[in-house]
Amino acid sequence: MNKKSVCLCILTVLLFLSFAGCGTKQTEKKTIEYNDSMCNKFFNVKDYSMVTSDDENLYFYDVFDNGIKSYNLTNEKTEEICKANATNLTYFNNRIYYLNGDDDYKIYCMNTDGSNNIAVNDFSVFSFIEYENVLYCNVRKGAAPGIYSISGSHEIKKISSDIAEDIFPYQNKLYYNCNYENSKVLKSINTNGADEVTVFYGNVEMFFIFEDKVYYSETLPCDRIYSMDMNGENSEIVLDDVCIHTRGGLNVWDNTVYYRDMISGKYAKLNLNDGKTEQLNSTDVYRNLYISKGYLIGITSAETKILPLSEWK
Repeated sequence: MNKKSVCLCILTVLLFLSFAGCGTKQTEKKTIEYNDSMCNKFFNVKDYSMVTSDDENLYFYDVFDNGIKSYNLTNEKTEEICKANATNLTYFNNRIYYLNGDDDYKIYCMNTDGSNNIAVNDFSVFSFIEYENVLYCNVRKGAAPGIYSISGSHEIKKISSDIAEDIFPYQNKLYYNCNYENSKVLKSINTNGADEVTVFYGNVEMFFIFEDKVYYSETLPCDRIYSMDMNGENSEIVLDDVCIHTRGGLNVWDNTVYYRDMISGKYAKLNLNDGKTEQLNSTDVYRNLYISKGYLIGITSAETKILPLSEWK
């Protein structure tokens, strides 16, 4: 072999190793820290967020006793805070906020021991979500339709005239779905009410956002979860044949989606980082299911069950 051929062979080997090395670089995945109000709205928007927490307790609505209760994470004791037909819960500003179904679905707030229980607004609300110490809600009646913000000092401002169905805050914007002609589009708006944009013209029934991707299901029948870019492009199927509308729904916690499989009837989980799914062996069927602080709060036909998520296998 002459010198020219040897040099050519060495160059070819070096180029091959260079390109092979390019494929081995790993991109570090970050963990998104969602608050409880955000976590439990994922695909449970028809039941709304029914559990919230501080550093020491879980707070949840017990449908069997028609009351808001606390569950201490240290001594595992449960205590009733107040009687209320609550349909939405969140903890912020050192207080518990909830929708009071006994008072035309107004937003109430109270101390964690149930004292100083007062109404925050005078109009009816479908649901609310907390972001950066501000509540964002969609009006049911009693005020002009639209999206409103309520600060920690209970100052109320109108953000948009759109009748939003579900609201998800992300990077100082509110993303929401609303009816438009014969479809349900996805829109975004700054938290101060500026720059309203239609992101996606389609039937977005329920959605959440994870690492700059929108995950959503379509209008009934919805047995799939899709993902798309933040600008509404590159839509693709992430999960097929999932039971989205079964009560018990889907929850997201620690980069993992928990859902009920339509085919097997069992619960399973999807890792959003690597796309892998794993079936759980649990035989419990929850008509409502919420995950918070690494705990499962599940409502069966007979009881409210609380257990560490690590034990749900």
